[in-house]
Amino acid sequence: MAISLHAHPPTPRHRRSRLLAAAVLAVAGVIALPATPASAETIGNVTGFTGSGSSYTVTAGAAKVRVDFARSDIFRLWLAPSGTFADPAGKLAITTNFGAVTTTATDQVTYHRISTGAVSLRVYKSPCASACTPPTTAPGSGRRPPV
Repeated sequence: MAISLHAHPPTPRHRRSRLLAAAVLAVAGVIALPATPASAETIGNVTGFTGSGSSYTVTAGAAKVRVDFARSDIFRLWLAPSGTFADPAGKLAITTNFGAVTTTATDQVTYHRISTGAVSLRVYKSPCASACTPPTTAPGSGRRPPV
């Protein structure tokens, strides 16, 4: 049973107004709906780790990540999703030759640690992710970055 608040039955003009209002609300509802969030992806799990001196390469399937230390407190991460490194932006840093950098790399079971006297870079294995911590951070402390 329908109840009308009008004293008289609605006219065709009132019906059109109601339909127009309903259409506007429907379109506004579609526009106002929250967007579907983008899905996050990783390059996968670490499948290889090589390096020496101040340069290291991490492999994750076809993708590769290169870590180059310019100083003990400055490093550059390169990502090559296809496995081939390129520098389309050209030289971003004017000076990169600060002298030799002493680094050490250790396998910490769930991550590789590359350390200098100023920083410790963790390269998590599953999935591949990285975190930079002070060099004195004890193994197991600190928080893993969100993936």
